Amino acid sequence: MRRARGEKPKELPHGVASDKELESHNLCAAKLEDDSLCRGGKIQGRAFCYFHEPSLKKVREQGRAKGQEKAKERLLAIELNAPKLETPEDVRRLAVETIHQIRTGELGPKEGSVISAMIAHVLKTLPQDTNTDEDPADKLRKLLLEDD
Repeated sequence: MRRARGEKPKELPHGVASDKELESHNLCAAKLEDDSLCRGGKIQGRAFCYFHEPSLKKVREQGRAKGQEKAKERLLAIELNAPKLETPEDVRRLAVETIHQIRTGELGPKEGSVISAMIAHVLKTLPQDTNTDEDPADKLRKLLLEDD
């Protein structure tokens, strides 16, 4: 660890924690841009987390390249029509379909997260039933729990 403290290695542009800082910090020893310490868990037998361990730079680059290729494969054809989202039942169907696509690897978790946020937004914009005191979130919860 001392060898890395003298000069900031290019893999760790913001430096490494001092011995004093490490007395109260049992996680990754890399410093972040705001001079705080990384909160990632250390790799066993190493001083850094996966994202800061200098010896894993090539592995991370290969993983990023694979991830970018996978992301390109996940894109849907532009010819597909947008799903109809006019009722809570339509939203339920899209949510169930999205969950299935994430579980099977057809969509990645990032894409699923974005779709989930958009589903929540669309649900808020749907007209509300005025003849019920039921909360829209409870109504969607019931719809999601129904069997297909």
